[in-house]
Amino acid sequence: MKLKINSIKTIAILLLAVLFSNSIYAQAGKKADKDTELWRYEIQCGGVGVQGTKLVKVFSYSKNPDVAIEQAKKNAVHGMIFQGFIGSSLQGCETQKPLTDNPALEQEKSDFFKAFFADGGKYMKFVSVSGDGSVAAEDRMKVGKEYKVGVLVSVLYENLRKDLEAAGIIQALQAPGGAAPTVMFFPSDVWMKGKNYITVTDNQGKKTEQNDYDAAVKDPEFSAILSTLNTMMNERGLRATNLADVLAEIKNSNASENMAQNEEGGGVAESASDKLLKVARPDIRINVTWTLTTSGPKKSVHFQLDGVDAGTSKSAGSASGDSKESLNGTVYVLLKEAVLNHIDNFNSQLMSYFQNITKEGKEINLEVRVWDTSPKKLNSEINEDGDELKDDLKKWVSKNSVGNKFNLGTSSPNMMNFTGIRIPVKNEDGSANDADAFAAKLRKYLKKTYQLPSASSAIGLGKGVVIIGGKSQ
Repeated sequence: MKLKINSIKTIAILLLAVLFSNSIYAQAGKKADKDTELWRYEIQCGGVGVQGTKLVKVFSYSKNPDVAIEQAKKNAVHGMIFQGFIGSSLQGCETQKPLTDNPALEQEKSDFFKAFFADGGKYMKFVSVSGDGSVAAEDRMKVGKEYKVGVLVSVLYENLRKDLEAAGIIQALQAPGGAAPTVMFFPSDVWMKGKNYITVTDNQGKKTEQNDYDAAVKDPEFSAILSTLNTMMNERGLRATNLADVLAEIKNSNASENMAQNEEGGGVAESASDKLLKVARPDIRINVTWTLTTSGPKKSVHFQLDGVDAGTSKSAGSASGDSKESLNGTVYVLLKEAVLNHIDNFNSQLMSYFQNITKEGKEINLEVRVWDTSPKKLNSEINEDGDELKDDLKKWVSKNSVGNKFNLGTSSPNMMNFTGIRIPVKNEDGSANDADAFAAKLRKYLKKTYQLPSASSAIGLGKGVVIIGGKSQ
C-alpha cells in the first residue's frame, strides 16, 4: 500500500513538472512573439555561405536571452527580405540589398507575412542555425534590462527569393515587359594575353592581334569557371549564352570570316569578339579576370567582373573580391567561393542598367558613307525647297529613334557619323533590335524613296554601317 502511494506521488510530481515546463515554454513563446512583432534586431554579414545561401549574424533583443536565440532565425529571414546588410571586407562580403525596395510591403501583404512568420511558419524552410548553434561569450551582452544576443544563421537566399516571386510578393528579376537581359562571359584581354591565347592576322598588309577564344574554351580552368558562372546567372533569372556554344555555331555555319564585305569589295574589319557578339546577340558582355596568389602553402584568388553594354562597351556594373586562403583549394573552387558572395549585387547592377535601356532605348552609332559610283552624294538636293539628302537622313534617324535622341558628328558630302542614337530594345515583331537591323531599315528606306542602291552591315552590335552606292542594282 505504501509503495502504491509513493508511485502516485511520483506520477503527480512528474505531471506537475510537465505542466510547469509547458507553461514556461508557452510564456517564452508569447514573449518571443511579442518581441518578433517589434522586429528588434540587427543583421550583418557573417561570412561567405555556400552557393545559394547568405551567412548572416543576427543580434536579437529580449529580457530573456533564450528568447533572443530562438528568434534569430525568424529575424534573419525578415532581415533578408526587408533590410539587407552592410558588406564587410574582413568577412569577404559586400553590401546586400533587401529583396524588396518597397517599405510598405509588409503592411500591404500583412496576411501573407503573418502566416509566413508564424511559429512553425513557412519561413523555417529557408533558414538554419550555422554550426552547433552555440553563442560566443562576446555575442551575449547585457544592455540595460535586456540581453543582446548574436547568432550565426544561414539563409537559403535563392530559394527564398524564388518562393516570394512565385507567390507574387516581390517582383521577379525582370525589366519592364517581363524581359531579363542576356549575358555572355568572356575571359579578359589581360588573362588571354597572359596565357598567350593570341593569333596574328594580316588585314590588307597590317598585322593585328586577335584573341583566340577557341583556345580559351579548351583551357580546363576557364572551361570550369565559365560553366559555373553561366549556371549562377541562369539560376538567378538572367539568361547566360555560353561562349563555347557560340564558337561551335560559328564553325558549323562557316561564319568566321575576317571581313564583312559589300558587293563592290569594300570591307569593315571586325575583331574576334565583335563577330561572336553578332552571332550571340547578348545584351551585356561580362569580362572576367582572376589572379591566383600564394603565401607559403596557402592560396587565394582575386576576381574582377566587368559588365559592359555589348553594343557600346559602356559600363553596366562591376564586382571584385577575394576568396579565403586555402591549403588545397583549386583555382576553380576558390574563384567560385569568392564570386558567390558578390553575384547578387552584381546582377542587381546589370538589371538596373537593362531596365534603363529598356525604358530609354538601346544606344548605337551609325556611319553613312557614299561610294564613288553613287548617283547621289549627301549634299545632293532632293527637292525644290533645296533640301539635301543629308537633311532627310537626319529626319529619318530622328523619327526612328527613341525620344528623337542622337548626335551628329562628322558630316561631309561623302560621310555622316551619328552617335548616341537610342533605338527600341525589341522590334515590332518582338525580335531583338540592334545596329545591324537599324542600318538595314535605312538601306530599305533609301531604296524605296530614292531608288538608291546601298549596302548595310554592322561592326559588332553597336555600330551600323550604310554604304550608299555600295551595291549593284
